[in-house]
Amino acid sequence: MYNLKFVRNRSLARMVEKGLGGRSSDSGVTVTVFGSSGWIGRNVMNKLGREGTQTVAPYRRADSHMVHYKVMADLGQFNLIEFWDIRDEEATRECVKRSDVVVNLIGRDYNTSNFSMQEVLVDFPVHLAKICKDEGVDRFIHVSACAASHQAEAESLRLKAFADARIREVDPRSVIIRPAKVYGWADYYFRMLAWSPGFAGLKFIGKNFNSDQPIIKMPVSIADVSQAIVNACRLPHLAGKTFDLLGPESYEMRELAMYIMRLVYNEPGSEEELENCLKEVPVSFIRNYAKIMCKLSWKFSPRWTPDRIDMIYATETDQGLPGLKELGISHPTTLEKGALDVVRPMRKWDYHHQPADETPLPKKYTPAQPDILAPL
Repeated sequence: MYNLKFVRNRSLARMVEKGLGGRSSDSGVTVTVFGSSGWIGRNVMNKLGREGTQTVAPYRRADSHMVHYKVMADLGQFNLIEFWDIRDEEATRECVKRSDVVVNLIGRDYNTSNFSMQEVLVDFPVHLAKICKDEGVDRFIHVSACAASHQAEAESLRLKAFADARIREVDPRSVIIRPAKVYGWADYYFRMLAWSPGFAGLKFIGKNFNSDQPIIKMPVSIADVSQAIVNACRLPHLAGKTFDLLGPESYEMRELAMYIMRLVYNEPGSEEELENCLKEVPVSFIRNYAKIMCKLSWKFSPRWTPDRIDMIYATETDQGLPGLKELGISHPTTLEKGALDVVRPMRKWDYHHQPADETPLPKKYTPAQPDILAPL
């Protein structure tokens, strides 16, 4: 079906690196990336091309959306393959049979007319893990979510938790990477906080009124997540491990949202006005708003979806699993270094180029310690 004869045989792929490193070198590894046209996939592909990695990139989008991938790598290193149906087993096998590593980045937080979330988040990853095992692929890397849990509010997070368990059953050697909510250029995280719904000059931010615990977020940069995935393609002794990619600091949701607002609305004297206009409402209120907006944009990719809201307001905590450091990211990007570039296009032109030096940083979250001297 697919002519991949120009992709070298796997027996020849395990060769010594060529060159001094960079796009015109050869890393000696062949990687297939499913979901390469997505937001995280675009950054992963760029870093793979920078290392001289030969890559097979199946895609469903129009060719015009993939043309710019050609300049990310040297001539012939990126092989863009039309891949129209994740249910096509023959096409899937053809895309992975010559690769040393397979990375699954396909995901969706709403049902479409072509595929349901069950098919995208569970059926395909589990089937892909089985195919990789049958074809003798050295490493299968599945990207999930840190907040994935069987008790999660979002259906997509529950499905991801179920897929993680099934993948472990099918191929115990699989590597599962679970990033926290990722921020970066053109994201659906910090921009969503800046676009928070409002009324009469007020901006609404979600709060869990049913719990005494605040919503804790550990935002992680797209640069760190994409580099960690690329490193996972080559680092030894990763088989069977699960990694949680968390940001370097924890923040309460209101503090994080307030910081993003300060970066966007940075006019002099706006601090007190921002404090007054940011109002906390139940997360269910924003979820219902997203439900309405999702139905109104049924023909297009919606900006707001209920699952996207639930993922933004899901608490992220360190569960003691390996993380960025174990994948070679020793100095992760801090919030003050990475947040401004994300929201700068949303500023007014008069204050567009101002730095964030005078913007107060959000308070870091420190869990309350029990008072050991308290009387019994």
